[in-house]
Amino acid sequence: MARPTPPKPAAPPHDMCNVHVSRPMWCRHCANHVWGHGKTAALCKRCGFVCHLSCSDYAFLVDCSHSPSPSARQTIDELLGGDATILDWSVKDVQAWMVVVGIDLYASHFDTVDGKRLDALRENDLLGLGIENEGHRLMVMETINELCRGSSTQRQPSIRARAAAPDGKPRAHPPLQQSMSLMSNRGIEGINPMVNGHCFRNHTYMSPCWCDRCGKFMWGLVKQGMKCKRCQLNCHRMCVIDDLPDCKPGLGSKRDTHSALPPGVVPSFDTELNMLFDVKEKPAPGILLKCIDAVDKKGLQAQGIYRVAGSLGEVKSLKMELNKDPEKVSIDDQRWTDINCW
Repeated sequence: MARPTPPKPAAPPHDMCNVHVSRPMWCRHCANHVWGHGKTAALCKRCGFVCHLSCSDYAFLVDCSHSPSPSARQTIDELLGGDATILDWSVKDVQAWMVVVGIDLYASHFDTVDGKRLDALRENDLLGLGIENEGHRLMVMETINELCRGSSTQRQPSIRARAAAPDGKPRAHPPLQQSMSLMSNRGIEGINPMVNGHCFRNHTYMSPCWCDRCGKFMWGLVKQGMKCKRCQLNCHRMCVIDDLPDCKPGLGSKRDTHSALPPGVVPSFDTELNMLFDVKEKPAPGILLKCIDAVDKKGLQAQGIYRVAGSLGEVKSLKMELNKDPEKVSIDDQRWTDINCW
């Protein structure tokens, strides 16, 4: 009689600790880079498993080993014993980080910027480096602030993960099959639409946008994150794999319009008229008066004024500024010279 095969011994649990990464590293769970200010990574001291802090709850999906590979041992030694900081970065290190976060369009402009100079940069300095686009300067500066100071602008998330089940028990981890399916789809155009009904796609935001899940800025200049094509939910790639609420198609227009507004600002779009103006002071909402004024000054002789569409990028940029405060928007601003955008 054949001897039964002994059961495979259970893998030891990970011995996780929070660490600072001196250079961008791959998250073993969501397959996105780990970077930022302070202790932004979780490390297993036994096997060298590295992930985002927010991904550490899912470390159990990968077995731990007491015998790490030479490269994993090097990672452990670097993260536990290294004292290198951003100030020690070379110009090549800075440019490599720019590729990671999606602002490498201006990498050639940073050919004299090392870690010390990067830490000292402010928005006016970016103009001196040749970044003339105001929106791009804002996006690049927000990304630098997050890396060097951990102080990028943050918004109140418009959604929250379901922290508890209906019976009050802590939320369960996603099924192993679903999590592995999500991980295997990283880096391609679509992510598994099984995520609570969402259907995410890589998306390029033409104006500053914040993650609806964590409230942090959407880094980069192209394909900064994921947008659900059904409900228009905006998320970092690393936030897509976290526990999201069910997809609710039809809520997208309001979320898209309000995503970049500072706290406390009443948006000009999707707001009741009685909240936008007082009939005793104005004949109509400020945004309507501004658009009428623009057409009166520049559009009366324009051919096809009511049927020719304006540039999508200019329309989105103008809409964002009008949403903040129509009174501060200048008709003569060179950013929206096309009258069809109004």
